[in-house]
Amino acid sequence: RAVSAAGSDPQSWKLICLTIIHGRFHSKAPEAAAMKKKSKTGKLTSAGNGERLSFYILMAYLHCIVQNNLLELDTDSASKALEGIGRLVYNAGGSRDLCALIEHLLYHELDQAGILYLQKSEGNMKALCQAISPFLVPCLNGSEESCLPPILIHLLETAASLVDNDLTLIETKNKESVDRSLEGHAQKKQRLNLKIAEDGAFQSTINTFIPHHGRGKDSRKLVQTVAELMLWSKSATTKTNPRFCLWLGKLSEDLSDEETISTLHELQTIIRRFRKKLNSSAREQGFSLCTSYEIDRKSINLDMIKTAKHGDVTRLQNLACKANDQGMMSLIVNRYLDPAKAIPAQSMYQLHREWISLQNDQNEKLDEIFFLKLQVQEATVKATINHLRRNLSEDLHDKAASNIVASLDSKAECDAAAILVAAALDGQCIGEEKQELDDSTILYIGDEVQSISSLTRVMTLLDRAFSSGEKAAVLPDQDPASTKNIHNLIDRHLRPGGMLLLFGSSDVKLDQRVLYKLQDERSTVHCHIIDDFASRMVREKAKVGDITVTLCWDDRADLDLHAICPNGNHIYYGHRQGGSVEGGGYLDVDMNIQGESVEPVENVFFGDAEKGIEADHGKYKIYVQNFSYHGDELEEGVPVPWRVRIEMDGKISQYYGECTGSGSSSDKTVVEFEY
Repeated sequence: RAVSAAGSDPQSWKLICLTIIHGRFHSKAPEAAAMKKKSKTGKLTSAGNGERLSFYILMAYLHCIVQNNLLELDTDSASKALEGIGRLVYNAGGSRDLCALIEHLLYHELDQAGILYLQKSEGNMKALCQAISPFLVPCLNGSEESCLPPILIHLLETAASLVDNDLTLIETKNKESVDRSLEGHAQKKQRLNLKIAEDGAFQSTINTFIPHHGRGKDSRKLVQTVAELMLWSKSATTKTNPRFCLWLGKLSEDLSDEETISTLHELQTIIRRFRKKLNSSAREQGFSLCTSYEIDRKSINLDMIKTAKHGDVTRLQNLACKANDQGMMSLIVNRYLDPAKAIPAQSMYQLHREWISLQNDQNEKLDEIFFLKLQVQEATVKATINHLRRNLSEDLHDKAASNIVASLDSKAECDAAAILVAAALDGQCIGEEKQELDDSTILYIGDEVQSISSLTRVMTLLDRAFSSGEKAAVLPDQDPASTKNIHNLIDRHLRPGGMLLLFGSSDVKLDQRVLYKLQDERSTVHCHIIDDFASRMVREKAKVGDITVTLCWDDRADLDLHAICPNGNHIYYGHRQGGSVEGGGYLDVDMNIQGESVEPVENVFFGDAEKGIEADHGKYKIYVQNFSYHGDELEEGVPVPWRVRIEMDGKISQYYGECTGSGSSSDKTVVEFEY
């Protein structure tokens, strides 16, 4: 109504623009900071309510007026208003508004060009390749004015300029040390090396909101991908990068879709390195959630915790626990109790690694922090069950036939996986209505039937699985889940038309008789192998020999695998090869030199199984050493649990232990054996 009433009156349009900008202007905007410095009181005397959604809608509305050329409205005035507000977006709203409006306006342009429809009909690759010609190639020859709205060009150039300024600032040697009192510890000081430009500006927050191809899915992912390429193609920094210019120039050539995607991947790799530099610098200067907490605990609020990344919140939780900060832990719990924010476990190993026993040995010392951590843990389990329930096949949800979920080999991760999948199929523990057939999902842990009727019961079963531990060695002649036990389970309990989901640490071989029975009764068996050794070896491209020794652990400590060969050679990180020329060994995977992973693996192989080269004969000695501790969650001197698997002559032996301290004093012999 305001736009209609304004007609072509310049004063009315100025009032509309001022109203929109003032409504978005907030106390933390870049311009607000400058106004506070100039103010005698150091306070902001005038600011709007910071309403973001209304601002975006109004901007999108003005954009539609201009692009659709609505005759009943003054499109010329709307165009000037849009351009004027666009030049104030960063000052009034900051880098978040800048990047959000780039996404919204580009979405409209891609939709108008039919790219989003093409994505739905022919897939993401075809749509992305189709978007290159009208949206990215014009950026290379400066002809974007012919196809892109001026407001979008201006926003992209502003964002690119912020990126360039930040990258230039990162390279500068101009640092200023700032003393900050740690909340609650007046005697302590934390010195932050803040990089400050000559005009007094700090690094911006563009690194947090800048478009990138890994954000979102479907149409949003496509928009983010195109926006990322358009923005960085306008950056002065990338224009001085020979490889970026080389690959960007190739997009102007007549390429096939496969060649185009390959070129885009090369560009994205280069962009990722620049983004990493921005993010690393921001963290080093104290712009992360954890550093803000250490500087001023009161600066962290629930909204910041809810919008932060999961990894940052996890690190904040560790800090709050160490500081016994009940208030901060309560805020973190509130985040995870929100179903939309609760994060499912990424793997059974992660859940096992971070599990807090429900049966604490020091009951008299239990405090509020402990119970808050248990609430977070329960929220994670519930989120995991909900995630599994949404993603399990509809066939598994069919209650016309029974489902049996079983774990028979006493491995903690196998038991936990069986418990969670059974709970997801049953649904009662997360508030789903009870089914008519109470026994439509049956859970077997070992040879016992377990109830999964409530979340409390599920938590108890998980606690039992994780708290039992795995300390004894698994010998080669032990069969984790015996064929006889599986046959008995199928013969006695699997109904015709039913399904058995078996979780184990090794593959299953069924007799021909049992296979015929399953076929005749239209029953099925699915065996899910949980083998963290194999998955990590595949991830790191570890090799297998006549003898293969693999070390796994679950934190950031720098454990090292050592092997003494029959000829006395010592294989370790400092001497990766030993033994004879052909039958000797080689350390091909060495991890956590800088504590880079919480799921590390190291591997030594002797001989070559594929080439038929046999390992050296004689006596071998395997031991583990903790070179150093890494990560905030590890304190010096705490035990670091590990497990080692040795595969030899088709048999597998598994050993468990822990290293305490670091250096040679932490050495723990795994095994000595003859080959």
